[in-house]
Amino acid sequence: KSSPYFFKDLYIEDDVQIATLLDKAISTARSLIANKPVEIQNDIEDNLPSIRGDEQRLLQVLINIVANACKFTEKG
Repeated sequence: KSSPYFFKDLYIEDDVQIATLLDKAISTARSLIANKPVEIQNDIEDNLPSIRGDEQRLLQVLINIVANACKFTEKG
């Protein structure tokens, strides 16, 4: 296992858990569907392998995707 390191302006880590990041993104976006007939479902495997990447950047990408889905989905 290697230590986290910087690459340009990224903070690269070896043990980033996508399932955990998606849970955080969904939690952040729930307020966007409070008054809509929309349900957010997380259908991702819990035992996915960890990945290498910038956890904060990946979280921001997931939040953007989930937030856009919430904004542009009227029902479902």
